Amino acid sequence: MKKRLMLLTAVSFLTMAGCSYNLNANGPRVADTTIMIYMCGADLESEHYSDYNSQGILIDKGPIGLATADLKEILSVKGQPDDVNIIVQTGGAKEWSKELGISSKELGRYHVENNNLVKDDHLLKASMGSKKTFQSFLEWGLTEYPAEKTGVILWNHGGALDGVCFDESFRNDSLTDNEVAEAIKGAFKTVGRTEKLDWIGYDACLMSVQDIAEINSNYFKYMVASEEAEVGEGWAYDAWVDDLYEHKPVEEVLTAVCDGFIKSVDDMVDYYRRYGYDISNDQNLSVINLDNIGAYKNAIETLAEDIKTTVSTNKTSFRTIMKRVKSYANQVFESNDYYTYTHYYGYPTSWFSNNNDGTYTLHGYYFYGTFDAYDALVKMENSALLAGYSEQIQAAKDALDDVILYNKRGNAAGESNGLCVVVPMEDYYNQVNYSANFTNFSNWRALFR
Repeated sequence: MKKRLMLLTAVSFLTMAGCSYNLNANGPRVADTTIMIYMCGADLESEHYSDYNSQGILIDKGPIGLATADLKEILSVKGQPDDVNIIVQTGGAKEWSKELGISSKELGRYHVENNNLVKDDHLLKASMGSKKTFQSFLEWGLTEYPAEKTGVILWNHGGALDGVCFDESFRNDSLTDNEVAEAIKGAFKTVGRTEKLDWIGYDACLMSVQDIAEINSNYFKYMVASEEAEVGEGWAYDAWVDDLYEHKPVEEVLTAVCDGFIKSVDDMVDYYRRYGYDISNDQNLSVINLDNIGAYKNAIETLAEDIKTTVSTNKTSFRTIMKRVKSYANQVFESNDYYTYTHYYGYPTSWFSNNNDGTYTLHGYYFYGTFDAYDALVKMENSALLAGYSEQIQAAKDALDDVILYNKRGNAAGESNGLCVVVPMEDYYNQVNYSANFTNFSNWRALFR
């Protein structure tokens, strides 16, 4: 991002002159690239692990340090040029690994320099799930590290419409998707920014959802996210930071992010298989072209409007179609599954049976879930219920093709084609978890009301 209108003028002139960055008398140097990592460590960093010592005694080895591990991957990449910045804000974890000297008692701000993590500043401890905290980070990065190309990465747990960056020190307060958008909007206003940033990435679970992409399309050109629950290690930063340092085009860098992630999981699977574990790579990561989200939204909304009468009179049949679609997050369970609770937790009491021992069993109800958008369209196209809407379905598929710039998936990922739709399987969850506040896809949402 560039920092002020005055600075934008200087950048435009220098870009036309063929320069990648400059020294500006009114502020910091404008770099070629800045990557801003908002790293909410949470239990991915703080959770302790145990291992056997040389005497065969199981001992506590301290924090597992997955956030620290990703920072070390970045620091391992050599050849950083002067015009590429990687900046980080740390927080969100009750304890950090001691390897890099990061404290859990504050918010730390750092930049990468000569394969070292250099501390710029520290702030009073605050929730990384706060819109105010995230906006402050963006303003710091845009002001102190302006660049012609800017990427923003949100690092932590993700929960689709439940948001991202769950701060374990503040009762798992998270950034909702709307809070992310509001923070970016506020930062743009503060620094005088009008031009979109290059990309936003979610090194987190379940965030490649059409509603999230559409919200981000106001502020970014691309989005990198996974439909699936990401493995704890997350992205392989040492597989693509070198592309940044070589000034490769944004699209090539983002492709390398996806390729590196899937390869790292393949390597992990191979390792565990050598020790007899029967596991496979069900991961995916995709690059979403946010400039084309508007056309896709129009196509999906047109389809939803056209089929609404058919769906409203055949709601059970339509939901049956959706149940066959590739789904994620285990938010949908079959009628022979059950869960036992000691409270109703706000669910309708009619969903439960009383066990007369202080517990209640929730039987066979479908919560809202995230489902692969392309697979959903294929299942709709092949259904007898929607046989008369092939033209609208094809238009939506074509528009979706233009949205998915790149999709990389493991050999067990199935129909993970790059972007999800939300399907509430009960009217109650449509009201609570997929309300109008969560989405601008109003016609699609109305299908489940």
